[in-house]
Amino acid sequence: MTTWGPTKAGTRPVVRDGSTVATLSPAAQRDDAQVEIGGARWLFYAARGALWAERSGAEKPTLQAVRKGRRSWRIQTADVAYDVERSGARRYVVRRDGSEIGTASGGRPARAAVEISIGIPVEHEVFLLWLVGAKHRGAKHTAGPGASTMGPSPSAFDGGFAAGGGM
Repeated sequence: MTTWGPTKAGTRPVVRDGSTVATLSPAAQRDDAQVEIGGARWLFYAARGALWAERSGAEKPTLQAVRKGRRSWRIQTADVAYDVERSGARRYVVRRDGSEIGTASGGRPARAAVEISIGIPVEHEVFLLWLVGAKHRGAKHTAGPGASTMGPSPSAFDGGFAAGGGM
């Protein structure tokens, strides 16, 4: 199971089966976060009606989550897509290729958790936890692709954030 650890000095660890696998540092924008996963720096942000995960130095974002409906999201990567559908109050079912691979619980970040029955990349799991465990105002309320063109500044991974998140 992957869940949030206790916040210390402004950062929040992501813990899988008792071991820290990532560290999240919230940015000035509510929907933005700097994430350290396995020594790589990532930026998670909301823009253009979607949620994005971009690895430092990458030419384009690695993960994108788009709302399919009021109760569901589609997470797209270059190789695989996950569907995340609300199945109850703060409960989600996670599917890959139509097959259920796990569950997630959301709402208050302290209680967010992801339990996946098969191996998936840790950055996918951390992104999924961030998706269900944080309030993404910009992604929920924008009109969809093209609604906002704001994103991280080129120097976002150097500690500064632009308007990012399209808020």
